[in-house]
Amino acid sequence: MQKTIILKRLITGIILLLVGLWVGYIGISFSSMGVTYDYPMAVSYGGDEIILASANLIIGITFISTCYMFPKKWLDYILVGLGVILYSICLTEFSQNEITSYVTWIFFIISVACLLIGIPWSKNGYKTMPYQTKNSVKKNNQKDSSDYMEQIAKLKKLLDDNAITQEEYDAKKKQLLNL
Repeated sequence: MQKTIILKRLITGIILLLVGLWVGYIGISFSSMGVTYDYPMAVSYGGDEIILASANLIIGITFISTCYMFPKKWLDYILVGLGVILYSICLTEFSQNEITSYVTWIFFIISVACLLIGIPWSKNGYKTMPYQTKNSVKKNNQKDSSDYMEQIAKLKKLLDDNAITQEEYDAKKKQLLNL
C-alpha cells in the first residue's frame, strides 16, 4: 500500500493547533488578569480555557505529525480517550462559570468536531491508509519485493533484446532497488 497524506487528518490537526493556540492565549490572559485584579472567577475561566487549549494542542500536533503515516489504532484510541476526558472536564467547568461566552462554546464545538472528523471511525482505518497489522505489513513487503523482481526481470529481457543499453539497465535497476 502506497503512503499518502491523510488530508482530513492534516486539516483538522492544523485547525486544532490554531484553535489551541488562540484559546491558550485567551486562557493565559484571563488567568493573569484575574490574578492581577484579584478576580477568582477570571482565574477559573482562564484555567478552563487552558485545559481546552492543551487538549487541542496535543491532539492537533499528533494529527499533523501522523498525517503521512499509516494510522495506529492504539494511538487513535488514546487520542479519543484524551479528548473525551479533557473535553468532558471543559464541559462541566464551562457550565459552572459565569464568564463563559458563546465564543468559548464555539471553540469547544469546533474542537470536538475536528476530533470526530480527524479520527477514522472505520475498524480498518482510512480508505487510502488502512491500519497496519502484522499480516498486512508482511504481505506488503512480500508484494513489494516480488514487484521489484518482476520489473528487474522485464528490464533484463529488454536488455537481452537490445531494446535498452547496459547503462540504462543499471540505472533503472539501481532506482528500483533504492541504491
